[in-house]
Amino acid sequence: MKRFFQVMALQFFGLTTFSQQEVKVLYETDSKGNYNFYSINENYCDYTLEVYFQDIVNFKYKVQLPYKTVVSHGKNFLFTLEPDSPYRLSTFRYNYYYFKGPVNPKVDYSIKYLLPIAEGMTTEPFKLDYLKISKKDQEPKDYYALGFKVNAGDTIYASRRGVVSSLRDSTNLKYSDYIFTSDENYIEIYHKDCTFARYQVIKKALVEVGDEVEAGDPIAIASGDKYTSGPHVRFWVYYNHEYQNEVIDKDGSKVKKNWAYVPLTFITKECPNCKLEYGNTYTCIKPDSIITQEFTKRQLKKWKKKNYL
Repeated sequence: MKRFFQVMALQFFGLTTFSQQEVKVLYETDSKGNYNFYSINENYCDYTLEVYFQDIVNFKYKVQLPYKTVVSHGKNFLFTLEPDSPYRLSTFRYNYYYFKGPVNPKVDYSIKYLLPIAEGMTTEPFKLDYLKISKKDQEPKDYYALGFKVNAGDTIYASRRGVVSSLRDSTNLKYSDYIFTSDENYIEIYHKDCTFARYQVIKKALVEVGDEVEAGDPIAIASGDKYTSGPHVRFWVYYNHEYQNEVIDKDGSKVKKNWAYVPLTFITKECPNCKLEYGNTYTCIKPDSIITQEFTKRQLKKWKKKNYL
């Protein structure tokens, strides 16, 4: 008896529009008639992926459904559907959604961050209050975000090593006296412990998506001259805390936005291990021990050879 498989169009619940998917779930058939599912993650950070089957008839599988996993950059094997009986009708329909980062990763709170400015320069940090979109909007867990006063045109540097997972530097603000705009240029960097750093209010990016950067590397040119607070860069580090609640994005897609924030510890000339105090000024230093704090032995050996030989 000839088998019949019915596969519905994929329903997408990701972070962007369908044509801009960062993660896709596909399948291939093998010589035994099995359906091998896999994902393609086109971004440079991990994503949480959930695959749902609306119908699944006459198939065997060795995973728990709905299937939940974390997928890294590139092609990732997920699971196999194996036809149970060749004499019965076999059908399946599935959909999926995804969002950035694993849920509740093991955040490394021992990491010390560099000021995102040039070595020897001073800056004054100021507090960034959480902006509620609606009255029902709840403040994220441990909200912590800083602004650093700079000069327009200053170079902005990475506070921690990672890989550039997203950026935008095409916005040219038309007006003045901004307090906040969602259209602002930014750079997002993904860290080893599955946290994300956001560097916002920039004129031009000096890196591209997929670039690996070390702590202290130049990544952007500062902006902010059209803000009421003057030229500055905004900086915070966050991760996925939970994902039970959903909001509707501008394009109508469902988006998970339950971020938690990391209370950052910085190393400066004035304070080698501190939480920055608003209103004080701090001088940027870049000790080798901080630049290399997340290196493997092999990476450290390579870095020393490059910088000291």
